[in-house]
Amino acid sequence: MSTALRPFGVLAAGLQVLVGLAARFARLVARLVPRRRDLWVFGSWYGTRFSGSPRALFVYCLRFRATEISVAWISRRRELVRELRALGLPAYHRFSIRGLWLCLRAGVYVFDCRSSDINYVTSGGAVTINLWHGTPLKRIEHDIEDPTHPYQRAHVGSWWRRVFYRVVRPTDAERYDFVCAASPFVAERLAQAFRMPIARILVGEAPCNDALLVGAAAYTPLRQLDHSLLSRLEAHREAGTRVVAYLPTFRDAGNASSDKVSIEWGRLEPVLRRSGAVFCWKAHGEDRRQLPHDMGGGLLEALPTEVDAHLLLHKVDVLITDYSSIYFDYLLTDRPIIFYAYDLSHYVGASRTLYEPYGEVTPGLLARDSDELASALASVLEDYTAACQRHAEQRRMLRARLHAAPNPGATFTETIYDRVSSVLKRQ
Repeated sequence: MSTALRPFGVLAAGLQVLVGLAARFARLVARLVPRRRDLWVFGSWYGTRFSGSPRALFVYCLRFRATEISVAWISRRRELVRELRALGLPAYHRFSIRGLWLCLRAGVYVFDCRSSDINYVTSGGAVTINLWHGTPLKRIEHDIEDPTHPYQRAHVGSWWRRVFYRVVRPTDAERYDFVCAASPFVAERLAQAFRMPIARILVGEAPCNDALLVGAAAYTPLRQLDHSLLSRLEAHREAGTRVVAYLPTFRDAGNASSDKVSIEWGRLEPVLRRSGAVFCWKAHGEDRRQLPHDMGGGLLEALPTEVDAHLLLHKVDVLITDYSSIYFDYLLTDRPIIFYAYDLSHYVGASRTLYEPYGEVTPGLLARDSDELASALASVLEDYTAACQRHAEQRRMLRARLHAAPNPGATFTETIYDRVSSVLKRQ
């Protein structure tokens, strides 16, 4: 059977090469269109979400810089475009006539993953600003050591393999004009990961982190999804209910550790009921199958996959995570963190190695199984004041290393806007 199917594999590879070459050619043609430096286009998470630092900067530009620049949000999801336009926001589908024209004319692309957050084939000739989506704990881009990972294949190995993967997956090897980092320490890490000169790393706190300090005001106007979630969280807090959020990392597809989230709701439910707390869980992909069918009798809430975690962290009393960089941002709230690393050895061995030893950058209680997780959560909820103080010094030290000192009187978003504008003037 494998012999009979082999021609189909060759044909599929040939089609991938043709599509990749066509994308690269279209990107070269896009360079012929004159660009406007006062027109910026924004996108997030491969064109599927309205979230993160691009969202915060987009909203800021609309509210405070409309006389200086024009902006547009670009997405590949038509329903998201319709929703944003109903809010009065300039949003367009990437392949609509207007969307294509804006992408071809925009002098600046702002995104948090890759230029394909907006439109890779129209990005040729634009200045690309990658705000990135967090301070990495697990290795990213060129630093990924797993030889089967597509990003690693585009950078390491025999020349013919690198050429093949750069043709069929051109976005995996693209170079950005600028990448943003939250501190000088993080700037060095990202410069290494992206193989970029340190001078092209813009140091400034991530715009999305304004939402951790001031709440939803940094993201206004809000979608109905946002309103609904924030209303529920606010009701919990007004009732004196502690809000616990479990935000595990996204695990690479095909990794055995991603088969199942090892969490037993029966261990956690009595702890939450006794302490008067609610458990919010934002699961990825197949992990959603692990949610209890009865949703825990009102103690457990499954968060929508597309909800922006930074929008809710302002109202979260306790964060539970594993290897997600979200906890680096949560340090700004100076609240307790529980690290649920049930598959640490397997994750590091079979998926992603980490930049630093896990135990040295985890200022909180560590749990290895559901029993330890229940015990750690009970410890935090039963004496919350003591829990806030328990790892305060470790949080402070890590926060000082990973987060830049704020500019007096300026928001994080305003600081990044000023730094982006400054480098554009020098281009």
